[in-house]
Amino acid sequence: GVGVLFGDQSKKKTMEDLIARGPWDIIIDDGSHVPYHMVFSFFSLWKAVVPGGLYVIEDLETNYWLPGRRVYGYKLKNTGIDTDAGHSAVKKVEQLTKALMRFQLGAQGLTVMPGDGDICSVEWGHNLVKIRKCTEEEAAANPTWKTPIFDPQEMEAWIQEAQRTNPRV
Repeated sequence: GVGVLFGDQSKKKTMEDLIARGPWDIIIDDGSHVPYHMVFSFFSLWKAVVPGGLYVIEDLETNYWLPGRRVYGYKLKNTGIDTDAGHSAVKKVEQLTKALMRFQLGAQGLTVMPGDGDICSVEWGHNLVKIRKCTEEEAAANPTWKTPIFDPQEMEAWIQEAQRTNPRV
């Protein structure tokens, strides 16, 4: 069945309630449209998406709005095209997209968040992004690890910065 659930997506309790009602084939984040809330929800709920399932974040345009604008009663802070991944859902998902290359780079430590190894694809659309979790078959058929072909210090610095901007869930 299809269900629509309401709650405050900035609250850990709401996320726990949603996880308890899962697992989910698809989650569509049509919440507050506050970029930090988008990231917090994804980090909280990704584990509740079934293998082969989808997580969709829509209304990404608010990531680029001028700081100070209001959306559903929330005042946007640290938004804009040049903001960092700690304040932008778009930038955070771009980091996750880079982690998809871990096998081909031989970068076994290339991870942004717990569970990002389950991401099979990221598809950008008009004002939204769709993140697909690997099926069990796809996860079992991951490519073999290549010989590392990157600067380990540069990679470690990038990973640390990516993880530094993660929400606390």
